Parts: sequence; structure tokens; C-alpha cells
Amino acid sequence: MKMKPEHFERLQALCAAAQKKYPSKTLAIYRALGLSAKRYRWDIFWISGMPIAALYEYLNDANIDTALRRIIGEA
Repeated sequence: MKMKPEHFERLQALCAAAQKKYPSKTLAIYRALGLSAKRYRWDIFWISGMPIAALYEYLNDANIDTALRRIIGEA
């Protein structure tokens, strides 16, 4: 994984907070609506409020999605 450890830890904390803040946004609900696990991960990413400028200086979407899969999972 290419994401810096400090960015990963911050993203992990912000995603956890976003999931707690919006308990109605769950992967099961997304799947019931015909949406993918990837869509769920990215929606959580965007509502997390993670500052993206520093990430996109050295990462691309695939790198960020790898980190999101580690944090949120695909199941």
C-alpha cells in the first residue's frame, strides 16, 4: 500500500466516525439498492471529510481504494 501511515491512520479514524455518524449508510443497504461495495467505500470516504489535496499529491484513485478496502472491507 502506497498511502503514508499517518494518512492511513487519519483516514481510518475519519471513516469510523463517518460510519458512526451515519448508521443508516451500511453496505447491506447499498447492496439491497443494487449499489457496489466500492460505491459504499467511496461514499464513506467523501463524507468522512478527509482532506484530499495531500493524498492526491502522491496517490491515485486505485491507491486510495486499496486503503479504503483495508479500512472498510468488501464483504
